[in-house]
Amino acid sequence: MAAMSYLQKHPKTGVYRIRRPIPVAARAAFGGRAVYLKSLGTKDLAEAKRAAFPILAEVQDRINRAIEGAVFWQTHDMQSYLVLFAEWSGWQIRRHDSRWVYDSRDEFQKDLAEFAQADLSGITPTDLNDFRLYVEDEEASLFPDQSRLEPEPEPARAAKRIKLSDLEARLIEAKDYEARSEMDARNVFGYLRELRGDCFADQIRHADIRELRECLLRYPVGGRTEAIVKMGLRKIAEKKWPRTMSPKTVKKLIGFVSSGFKLAVSEGWCDSNPCQGLLFPKLTPTSVKVELVDWRPEDLRVLFGSPLYLGSRNEINLATPGNVHVRDFHFWLPLLGMFTGARLTELCQLEPADIRQDEGVWYFHLTTRTDEDELHDEKSLKNPGSEREVPIHRALIDLKFLDFAKQRQGRMGLLFENHYPSPKVFSRKVSRWFGEYMDSIGLNDPALRFHSFRHSFKTACRMANIPAEVHDSLTGHVPQTVGGQYGKQMRLIAYLKEQIDRIQFDVDLSELATSNPK
Repeated sequence: MAAMSYLQKHPKTGVYRIRRPIPVAARAAFGGRAVYLKSLGTKDLAEAKRAAFPILAEVQDRINRAIEGAVFWQTHDMQSYLVLFAEWSGWQIRRHDSRWVYDSRDEFQKDLAEFAQADLSGITPTDLNDFRLYVEDEEASLFPDQSRLEPEPEPARAAKRIKLSDLEARLIEAKDYEARSEMDARNVFGYLRELRGDCFADQIRHADIRELRECLLRYPVGGRTEAIVKMGLRKIAEKKWPRTMSPKTVKKLIGFVSSGFKLAVSEGWCDSNPCQGLLFPKLTPTSVKVELVDWRPEDLRVLFGSPLYLGSRNEINLATPGNVHVRDFHFWLPLLGMFTGARLTELCQLEPADIRQDEGVWYFHLTTRTDEDELHDEKSLKNPGSEREVPIHRALIDLKFLDFAKQRQGRMGLLFENHYPSPKVFSRKVSRWFGEYMDSIGLNDPALRFHSFRHSFKTACRMANIPAEVHDSLTGHVPQTVGGQYGKQMRLIAYLKEQIDRIQFDVDLSELATSNPK
């Protein structure tokens, strides 16, 4: 049954789950998510099927209602936009049996992508992009006579053709990427579809991949802000940016596309890999690599002597001095980063139950395991060795972190409450906020970022003469020596607590402990 194609085993736990792609036009009803995930809590296939049917029916109903009641068409007339599109494209569309029919699907998708970036009086870029997304999702109903939209394929070939969106899904399913790699694969296939539309894989040429490479080499470093995304890839590439994506990163991203086409060639969906033979420069004038630096004592004094830690105007204006002492993720995450050496993504996905006690020692349990269905597929670590237990440093206890954590015990959701749809999005937003906050207080060295706390923690471990294998276990690094890779790396939590408490930073935090929290 088709519905059961959305039923799959979790690759790590073996528990069945629903994995249902969401059409672009319906994603607003799902918090912007491209894929709906829900664990069914069972490894028994028959039981999973029984549980999946009502859930899938409900999800499909939400999709149908979202598309039918799309906000764009509540305020816009579809027919007038189609006429405008026809006029703009030079009447390459013709009226036929009450349908708008293109002679070539390829030309249609190319024109549609260019129309979405056109400068038209009285129509915003957002409206044009919404129109493009809607037409792409509803292509079958807007152009029912599919045989007229493309040259008639040979029967044997037609059964093997596959669209870029399907190739992306097949690749991710076959490779079972880690969360970060899966996100990169989805992003770069999305970029390619933005340039060429969701065409068939065998329609992609080497020139298309070259254009993708050139656009990505001109993509600004600093994040996919809403304003940048709305510009569109070609418009972004036309502008000059102070820092752009490194060739190494671009090569890695296009590597996902190449892997997809290797799969397509293997399965007979196309005859060649258009990424083959593509070359990349070693460096571009705007892709200078910035090596991260440790936090210097003077930098720490500026940060922990700033309004966020001594008193802000309010919860919005954290960089403006005042009498409000906020104790949410803004306050705690930099401190946790400094005294644990953990990655920001690891800290942002902490749940209340991940703050634990053993032998009288409180510690962070950094793991992908969770008791919550909604977080089952949202938590991730860089590698299996990253799952670990990190004792809570005495400085955090002095700052009353345990009091904060105990207030959250027994509650659902993440330890640090936020309104973002997933821990990954939360982590990205925190990273961007922290960079902006640092700029506002005068810490504008591009080599100094949140991840610098991890570097500083390793340096502090060495300064405290903590054995390398011990601070590797605290930070989740794989042992570098051959001997260190034998056996399971397990240490008594009391010993780890003794070691981590030896770490010191040259900054006075006593004033933070005596401030009155909001």
